[in-house]
Amino acid sequence: MFEIEDRKEKYLFDWSAEGIKSSRTEAAESDCKITLSEDNLLRIAWGDLNPQLAMLSDKVKVTGQLSLAIYVFNLIAPRGFLH
Repeated sequence: MFEIEDRKEKYLFDWSAEGIKSSRTEAAESDCKITLSEDNLLRIAWGDLNPQLAMLSDKVKVTGQLSLAIYVFNLIAPRGFLH
């Protein structure tokens, strides 16, 4: 789940063999919750912000399974950015 702090919105992403499903949600819990601002999410996607450094500096907060957050960031961050 992504929780976009400044918009007060939550989005649930579900990966399965059929593909990715996403939807806006009001759920309080998920296997992994990534909390960040819309600006920081876009900066990660554009390659202007390293997600690992963002987690260390509290620009991104992760609760639950950290491995899922790393997997998601590997999907959205520019190739080679995390290596």
